[in-house]
Amino acid sequence: MNVQDLEIPQPPFSPHNPMHDIDISTNGVEKLLKYLDPHKAADKSGKKAEATDIWKIMIEVLQNCRFMVFFVSSVTTFTVVFCPATFLPDLMRDARYNLQEISWCVMIMGFGNLIGRLINGTFASKFNNHVPWIHGITLLGFAATTTLTITSHSLTSLIVLSALLGLFSGGYFGLHMAVVAHYLKRSQIPVGFGMIVAANGVSSTAGVPLAGLVSDAFDGEKGSFVFGGCVMFIAALVLSVNMVKEFFVRWTSDVEAKDEYNVEVHYENEITHL
Repeated sequence: MNVQDLEIPQPPFSPHNPMHDIDISTNGVEKLLKYLDPHKAADKSGKKAEATDIWKIMIEVLQNCRFMVFFVSSVTTFTVVFCPATFLPDLMRDARYNLQEISWCVMIMGFGNLIGRLINGTFASKFNNHVPWIHGITLLGFAATTTLTITSHSLTSLIVLSALLGLFSGGYFGLHMAVVAHYLKRSQIPVGFGMIVAANGVSSTAGVPLAGLVSDAFDGEKGSFVFGGCVMFIAALVLSVNMVKEFFVRWTSDVEAKDEYNVEVHYENEITHL
């Protein structure tokens, strides 16, 4: 059936009907269908050029030393990043806390995660040149709080530590994209962030069962918190390579080096792609 053969029902004539003087036409639809070709072959040369550009960008990302340091630190952290939330209920159950007390701690940790994202996002927007430092501080706090959880002997201290775990983990998760944008040019951000997400998914999938094996070896859930804290401290140590380099560059007397470090990426992000 052709489009022009379709019968469009007309509203009945009435002096009170606002539609009586409107002529409904299908000419526009007919022209649209005429020029649409769902089986039109795609431009293979364009796809090939696009694929080449993606590989070129990926090579540039892999050659970015500062980003790769952050990449290694992030993958290392995500090996154990879910250990506190996963093993805290079992740790409290071994310590003879009831279900209601366990639920309160888990809920406070989740609420703290939300607040941590908001607070660190605010700091990052105010001090955008120091985003890696803020992110590194949250990682150190996350590592320290994870390790200190095993020393808690009261419900009050567990509630406080749960809130801190939420605050630091929220800040760490929330600033990941901002740190990627700090180290990469705008055209490289999708590829770099995709690499981070893919690698972190693999490491987190393998990390929690590994922490469970450590807990079994220690005959208790405290082993997973010790393991998680140590791995996070190692990740923070890796990340400190960027922090130390940035510290010396920012405070060097060589003005050109400062400009190269601080302006190169941000100028390209804010000006070139306008």
